[in-house]
Amino acid sequence: MAHADQAAVWGEVAARQARGGTRSSTRAIHDVYLERREALQRAEDILRYPPDEPVGVVAVVSGRTICADIFDRPATLRAYWSSLVRSYALESEDSVGQSTSLRETTLQASAMRLLSRAGTASKQAFASRGLGQDVRLTAPDLVGAALVHQQSVVHAALFRHAGNRAATAPLSSPSARLRRLRQVSDQ
Repeated sequence: MAHADQAAVWGEVAARQARGGTRSSTRAIHDVYLERREALQRAEDILRYPPDEPVGVVAVVSGRTICADIFDRPATLRAYWSSLVRSYALESEDSVGQSTSLRETTLQASAMRLLSRAGTASKQAFASRGLGQDVRLTAPDLVGAALVHQQSVVHAALFRHAGNRAATAPLSSPSARLRRLRQVSDQ
């Protein structure tokens, strides 16, 4: 079974709270989301689930592809859409003022590079805590994880990984999920 460094997870939560000035007696990430609920709701109002029924989303913050979440079918992505948008919006707070105007073709090329790296990444399968297998992906510039059940990828999360840059529970912020997956792949 894959293991994560829980101390690093709590460290990421504490760092997120410090950056945002969140006061929390429990030090829970939930408090960060509660404190920023209005801004996160605005992001959710703007970024609605697309009508063309996609199965995945690539997150771009300040012109940089940071992660991708891919699901088995549109209904699964739709069920997680709100949580994903909120986590991406929270992640983008660290990039406020770093706006970039890039052409759509540049953004698409960046997204395609991230997605294509998954095919060449090394893969290691573990028993999942529930159904299926937990497959971890590692490459010099990518880490990821996938839940595979009955030979179908239910959810895959891919993260750009650059050097020593830097996840908590599923669907937490992209940088937090990246750190957690990097720690597992380093063990």
